[in-house]
Amino acid sequence: MKVTTVEIREIVPPKDVQEAMNKQMAAERSRRAMVTEADGHREAAIKMAEGDKQAAILKAEDDKQAAILRAEGFALALRKVFEVASTVDAKTMGLQYLDALKALGAGPATKIVLPMEFTAWLRPLIEVGSSPRGAGGAQQAAEKGPSAALARSRGAATYGPSTSRTCNHPNGWVPGVPPCV
Repeated sequence: MKVTTVEIREIVPPKDVQEAMNKQMAAERSRRAMVTEADGHREAAIKMAEGDKQAAILKAEDDKQAAILRAEGFALALRKVFEVASTVDAKTMGLQYLDALKALGAGPATKIVLPMEFTAWLRPLIEVGSSPRGAGGAQQAAEKGPSAALARSRGAATYGPSTSRTCNHPNGWVPGVPPCV
């Protein structure tokens, strides 16, 4: 007798071995599920971080482009204002001046407005009144210019008839201004 093949059709292990095998298979399935779930969480976190990064980059680029466009618009507006302002004549400026005074006076506060023309009209009177030499002093002050008359009206010392250099500080030194010599 010669046996060429043996075939096992069914093995029925004992009950405790069957339970151990079932526990081992359940543990393996649970482990694979946990690994798959962890990989999914990791991939999701990576994708969310990449999405947040891309969104931040796009937002920064949008902010940059918006700032550039705002600056270009502001520059264009300034150019237009300059173009219009360069064509303005004295009458238009007078009207703008009156409109500004009207807007200034619209508030409930009390205001005293001295127009530039009025102060220019008073300049000779201020120069005559503050000059110790009378009318001749006004003539010399006019020759030296408005800064000398202004310094004299403030009580500052003036050095020499040939120079219009003034010293407004009692010690001869003002921060940011060269000392009077």
